[in-house]
Order: sequence, then structure tokens, then C-alpha cells
Amino acid sequence: MVVYACASDEAAIDVAGGTPDLAGLDASVSTPTTPPTTPPEAPPPLPAKGSCGDGKHDPAAAEQCDDGNNVDGDGCSATCTSESAGPNDTCPGAAIALTGTGSDVRKGSVTGTTATVYNHGAGSCGGGSGKDAVYVVTPDVTGLLTAKLTAAFDGILYARRTCSDTKTEAACNDAPGKSGGEQIKIPVTGGQPVYLFVDGYSGSNGTFTLDVEVATAFCGNGVAEAPEVCDDGNTLAGDGCAADCTFEAGGILNDCPGQGVSVTGAANQPRKISFAGSTASYTSNTVTPSGCSGSGYNAVYAVMPDVDGSMTAKLVASYDNATLHIRTECDISNTQLDCREASEPLETLELTVPVRAGLPHYVVVDSSSSTYKGTYAVEVTVNPAVCGNKILDGAEECDDGNANAGDGCAADCKLEPAAAGSDTCPGAMLPLVAAGDGTFSGVVTSSTATLTSDFKPKTSQGGCSTSNTAKDAVFAITSPIDGMLEANVRAAFDAMVYARTACDADAAAYADLGCAGNVDGNGAEKIAVPILANTPVYVIVDGELSTAEGVFELGVVVRPGVCGNGTREGGEECDDLNTLSGDGCSATCKLEPATKNDTCANAEVLPLAAGIGGTYTATLQSGTTNLTHDQTFTGCSSLGPDAIFQVVAPIDGVLTAEVPVAGFNVSLGARSSCPTSTTATLPLACSNTSSDNGPEEINISVVAGQTYWLVVDGVSATQLGPFTMVVSVRPPGCGDGLVSGGEKCDDGNTTAGDGCSPTCTTEPLAGIDTCPGYTLPLSGAGTGPYTGVLTVQTSSLAANYAGGCGGSSKEGVVVVTPPIAGKLTARLTGIDYHAILYARTSCNDPVTELACDDDAPTPSTSSRDITLSNVKAGTPYYLFIDGYNGATGTARLNVTVTP
Repeated sequence: MVVYACASDEAAIDVAGGTPDLAGLDASVSTPTTPPTTPPEAPPPLPAKGSCGDGKHDPAAAEQCDDGNNVDGDGCSATCTSESAGPNDTCPGAAIALTGTGSDVRKGSVTGTTATVYNHGAGSCGGGSGKDAVYVVTPDVTGLLTAKLTAAFDGILYARRTCSDTKTEAACNDAPGKSGGEQIKIPVTGGQPVYLFVDGYSGSNGTFTLDVEVATAFCGNGVAEAPEVCDDGNTLAGDGCAADCTFEAGGILNDCPGQGVSVTGAANQPRKISFAGSTASYTSNTVTPSGCSGSGYNAVYAVMPDVDGSMTAKLVASYDNATLHIRTECDISNTQLDCREASEPLETLELTVPVRAGLPHYVVVDSSSSTYKGTYAVEVTVNPAVCGNKILDGAEECDDGNANAGDGCAADCKLEPAAAGSDTCPGAMLPLVAAGDGTFSGVVTSSTATLTSDFKPKTSQGGCSTSNTAKDAVFAITSPIDGMLEANVRAAFDAMVYARTACDADAAAYADLGCAGNVDGNGAEKIAVPILANTPVYVIVDGELSTAEGVFELGVVVRPGVCGNGTREGGEECDDLNTLSGDGCSATCKLEPATKNDTCANAEVLPLAAGIGGTYTATLQSGTTNLTHDQTFTGCSSLGPDAIFQVVAPIDGVLTAEVPVAGFNVSLGARSSCPTSTTATLPLACSNTSSDNGPEEINISVVAGQTYWLVVDGVSATQLGPFTMVVSVRPPGCGDGLVSGGEKCDDGNTTAGDGCSPTCTTEPLAGIDTCPGYTLPLSGAGTGPYTGVLTVQTSSLAANYAGGCGGSSKEGVVVVTPPIAGKLTARLTGIDYHAILYARTSCNDPVTELACDDDAPTPSTSSRDITLSNVKAGTPYYLFIDGYNGATGTARLNVTVTP
């Protein structure tokens, strides 16, 4: 059975089922497809990434779930919204009331069944296929929450601190047997909710009772809760952590030799201790890691175990860019055992290193620079050594999890001699063994410590350095099938792994097939590269730093190639995520001849069919996989292979070209003529606003009988593949989004009060001249997206403000208050002057500027764009539409807020 728990993403922090409480912490946590079918007469379009029913949950597309179908009644509706059978079926769950006051233990209980709810969640210890009920507990005190599940089925219990975020799981338990007994314990903070999930193993469900208790925080519970600085689960003296959970005399926390503590335990049981503290007042930076950023202020814990084994340290910090590193000598950097660094606050950093009894091991809390500091919590667990547990611990030289001889690591966890030939070319042969699923695999354990430095990566990719000088080992892998070779390295040092088709240390005529070295410290590195049957590929295990050497395990798997999965595997000339022909990559993943759309000379003319309301349309599917790079646009990134099309305008009007779906990051442009070189020129319009694989859209005014050139490009040389394009030409008129005829503005609608009238003349906007500005209303519902549009004419306004990138002109001020938390994107289009766009959190305070776009010194793009990440619901943000060097004019402001 399994138990999991969740809590809010502020203040309370759980580490490995026992999270130290950071009470009062002022921090918050920032977070092959099947082509859709079409009528037989047209090829099916490719599904858009994140489209409902593709089995990939895409919150950016407002999906609450995606179970791979478009069927109602299975927990995830046909429109990818979560279905609910009651308050305990979906987040935030049904509340469990707690009784008790003062120093009493808070208690609560609920009885229910999972038979009537849907399967929405899963815990890290199981429960992915069972129906699950969710409950929320909000204690009024800070302490230790204990949840116990009694069930009539094989249950699972887990907890989260944010209901819908699996990364905030605080604990998970699946007790043996089929009659409950799951229990979890997590620290909680008064007023902060915790979410408890009752789930079932292997799809089981039924009736249950969930009992909850919250005991107030206390010294000796094994979890350091502020103001405690340590808690080793006892109230004994003499072990470095006193009976009142303060440090005993004799150490120094923010410098070497550190604060000394001893961890002891019985027989083969784990030893645990936790720490809580803050680096905010520290001024020392004496311990710097190797291979990780770490020039911030240090807290140093000298942990001395009473047994040989492995030590796992987990750090959660309230600040950005935290770093955790461990070494065996406090003031000697080359004794470092491992390191890891975080990219956001409240990210859990975890290291496991071997330790020896009676020797101190220095656990260092750090950050990338002195700018980043604050509260943190550390949990340390020492497990006695066991040969065969696949963890390098104690005095072991290796541990590959088995007792087999001849694989590099003997049954007694001693290294066997390095494989013959692994030091130089042609390398040591790594045999592959067939598995029942059609794959072939092999594994070897060895060490680079006795080898020489013969190789280095050919190309900088995957975090690999081409100037590497560490010792290395080379292995030759020959597969009986075409496919994909996956190579995974686990090492006791900061490793790299790369692969090439020739075992030559110095040849420059080829690049590596792949290289991986971007995981901090001793983290596992993995590459996946194509391999041809009976053709060797050479895999090299190297060190990221010149001094990085030691024991490693290299595991390789060859999987058969599958045409249409979007990954080019052995034997394939291309793979564009489909098995359609005619888009540059055939149904058998072979390149098709580039007979059309590759150049201006062979660009096909798109046939436009007359439709309702005088509109002409065309839809096509094509691709750029087999094409060359012929076109480059000033103002849009456009360096990939490109497909060129001609459109002859049947009427005067507005041409709209849209790429709603593509297999790559598209740049879309239009020209009035077609140059025959890649010389960058200004197009009539271009767009590459999406960082994803579409959508992109452009609009231009066209004249009957004139030829226009549409180009579908990629933002870089590696961006290529299939796409769908929809083209339409409609009669001109107010509301078409383009200023034409006698129009003074055109915002794409005929709504009054948005700065552009129903007759396409500019309108005055009350309050737009000064702070707090004109309020832009946003339309949308639920989780969004929310959108708003406004036309701003600045020539009649005053010059009151300026942005960090310029803005000495007259300007308009617009205030936007997002109804949801998420990302705010602001874009100026329809610009007839050199405009500047900037944003602030405080209207009159330039210090609070968040972003500024001026396209200086001369405007080469047709838009100004800023993106504000992590905007808060209900908080106003101020947008300024300004001008460069006194310029004024008209611009259209589009604002979008997404989760």
C-alpha cells in the first residue's frame, strides 16, 4: 500500500519523507504522435504539440489532463479537463477537520471509498493505475503530521505540498500486504495545507479509513524545526547536537573545520540527523566546490558516522542558486566527493557518497554567489555498507548490484582489472546480449584511474568541453540491428560520455554523434545516438575536469529503429514524426528528391478556392526536411531549410498565412519578390513569435493579380520537418487587422472603447496619459488564457516617463491586472513609428522595471515584445508605450496571460 502527502509551496519544506519546517520562510516556488485524421481526400494533419488527446499533458495549452483519447467518463474529458465524481476526487480535495486546542494533539478521521472516483494521480512509490481520493488538511499548529491508512484493498498513501504538482510530493508509502497499514510522517506548518492521496496498487480500489494526527514540533523528533538548529532524534549529550537541539561547543558553523556532529545507530539501521539554519548573516566563503558554482556564504557540517556505509544529504533552500557539496577534508578541494546546484528556490538537492566510520565528512551548504542566501534545511542519512546494493559505500571499490564475475566488479565489490584495450583505440569490446523485447544490452564496471588521457570531445554539445584533459576509457559496441544506441554512465566522479563512428583521438573530419556532461557533480550522464547493424560505434567515458577520474559503470542498450517517431535512428535518412510521403521525408524515412518549393524557380503556385463571403482559401501539408536554405528575413530568425510558395491574389484584400502545426520551430514570412540568395532583406511581414513548434501567423495587404511569395523557414539550421499551412485572401474592411484605405487604425475587431472605433478611427482613452494609466480589460475564463487588445495613439499625449532602453517621447500608460498567476506577454504591432515598450511593477518607480524593448538604433522588426514570467494573480503591472528620440504614432497593444 502507498501513502503520499502534499503541502503548499511556501514556507514548509519536506525532504525525503521528513521535511524540516522553515517557519516564516518568505519564499515561493516559481514551474511519436499519431497525425490527426482528415477526410480521405487530404493527408491527415500532424497533431499540434500539447493538443488534447495526444497523451502529453500540456498546461500551457490549458489542459488539466491528457489521457491519450477524446472520450468522456474516464476521469479526463474529451476536452482534456479533469472530471470529478465529488469533492474528494480532484484537487484541492475534501477537507479533513482537526480537533484539539492548545498543546493537544490535533486529530481527524475520514471514511470513504475509491471505487466511485477517477484515477487522476500517482505517487512515487506506486498508484499510477488506481483510482485515488484526495483530502486537504490545514493544521493550525506547526508540528509533525502522521497519516495512517486502513483499507480493504492494497492501498497506497502519499502526500504533496501543492495539490496538483507531483514535484512537491513530501512522502509516499506502500506497505506490504493488501489490508492497509500505510503510514507517513511529515513536518507541517500552521496555516499551510497538506494534501493526502489515497490510491490503489495495480488498479485496486475499495473502502478505507484515513486517520490524521498533528503533534506540535518538538526537539528529538529527528526533524530540525526552527528555532532548532539540529535534531538527531535523541536528547543525548556528547554527540554534537545537544538535548535542546542546539549545537554543543567546539565547532564553527560558517567556516572550517565546521560544526562537528556524530551520527550513531543500532546494528544495520540507518542513522539520521537534520539541520536548519540561515546563511543570511554569514560573511565567509572559504569552501568552494569543483564542477559546481559555489562562491556564496558557507555553512559547514562535519558529520562523523559510526559505521562504514553511504551518506545521503538533502538540502532545500529558500533562495535561488543553492549549492550542496561534500568532501573528506574541509580545506582541500580535491577531496570533494560530489556536488549539486539548484536552479530555483525550494529545489531539493540530493547527494549520496561513500563514508568511513570515525572519519568526518564535510557537508557544505553554499550558493553560486554571495547574492544568494537565506534559510535552508538539510537532512543527512547514513546507511551501513552492503555489497550488492548498487551504491558505492564504505571501503567498496565498486558496486554493480550483482555477484557476477567478469563484468568489472567482483562479488566482493572489488574492481577487476580494466578491460583489455579500454585505454586506447580500437577500444575494448562491450558485448551485447539479446532481450525478449527486441533490444540488446550490455554493461561494464571499470575505472579510469589507471588509464591515460587520450580522447576529448570533438564538438561542444550537451555540456561537454572540447579542451578536456582527463583520463578516459573507450569501448567498441557493434549491434546486430539498425537502431538507437543509449549509453548511460554512473560514476564516482564528474563524468562525460560521448560516442563517435571512428576510434580516432585527433581526426577533425567528423563530429561526435552525441556527448553528455551537463549534470552537476557525479550525476548520471546519458546519450542516445543512431547505430547501424554490424558497424561499430565507439563510446568514451571521460572526466569533466582534468582531475576527474575513478570508478564508473557504463550501461548500453540498442533499441530497434521505428520510422515515424521523430528521432533519426540507424538506417534512417530522416524522421519527421510521421509516415507520410510528399513532405520531404518518405513513409520509410528516406529523403525525397527536392523537386519543388526549394527555390524561387520551382516554387509552386497555391490554388485558392473561392468560399463564403468572397474569401479564397488553400490548405496544404508539406515539409522542409529535404530542402536547402535559400531565404533569410531581416527581423525574424530564419536560418533553416525553407519551402517557398507563390500566391496570386484573386482580389484586393488581406492575405493571412498561418502555420498552426509543424514539426519544428517555424519562421514564416512573405515577400513581394523572391530573391535567389540568403541575403537578409526586409520582408512584407514575418513571424517567429512562438518558441514552440507553432503556431505562426502573418497578415499582409494584397492587390488583385499581383504575385506574393510565402516562405516557411526554420529559426536555425537544425529546425526542419513537416508543417501544415493555411492561406486565405479576404476582402478588405474595418476589423481585418490591417490599416488600409482611409483607416487610421485597425485592431482586428469593431468594438468601441478599445482605442480603435468600429469605423477604424482612433479613440481617446481616459487616464492613459499618466499613472496609474488606462485599465486594459482581459477576456477569458477558468485557467485562461486571458487576452486583451488596445490601440494607443501617442501624438496627443505628454512625455512623463522613460524606460531603461530609451523613451524620451510622449507615451501611454496601460495597467494590466492578471486574473491568474502565470506568464504575461505584451506585444506591440501595427506600429507606424519607432516605438518602445517597457513594463514596471510600480507605475511611478523606474527601479521596478521588469523588461524593455526598443529595437534600437533603428527599427528592423514590425513588433515590440516583452514577456513577464511568474506574474501574480490580482497584482497590477504597468505597460508603457513610448517612442525613440521623440517619435510618436499609433500602435496596437496585445496582451496575453497564460498559466
